Amino acid sequence: MKSYSDIVAGLKNDRKLKITIRSKGNHTLETIKDLIKTKINPTEIKVGIKTFKTLKDGRILIEEGNKEEIERISTSITGKCGKDLEAKVQELRNPRLVIYNIPEDITLEKAIKIIREQNSELQLEERDVTAKFIYRTKRNGRNPVIELNSHTRNRY
Repeated sequence: MKSYSDIVAGLKNDRKLKITIRSKGNHTLETIKDLIKTKINPTEIKVGIKTFKTLKDGRILIEEGNKEEIERISTSITGKCGKDLEAKVQELRNPRLVIYNIPEDITLEKAIKIIREQNSELQLEERDVTAKFIYRTKRNGRNPVIELNSHTRNRY
């Protein structure tokens, strides 16, 4: 019998990877679906597709849980339907954090340096934390937005 923590840990890894497919020409959604269904055979390339749906903007979305399988689907679509369709594997973004109310005299570069110095136990390197921008609030507070490496974020 699985414990609660095992089930929650398993849900964390149940992430779906996505491919969006759009037409290079002026094909309708039905034409795109027919092209994919006639030229791509999932059992032939040994993949299982979790979701196959149309989007409002004229693209098709395919979801899969395994990175190797999503790459096989993408290369198969590019190889067999490359002149008519364009397949794009969606990339996961790095997590961003907001730091609230920093003083006026601190710049983005200085903020990153201070974060690394004040958190020396984390052993952050320059490539682990990236400053993106600073925005102002209605009350004239300054909030920098920083981006962490996904590897760095998963460590802590």
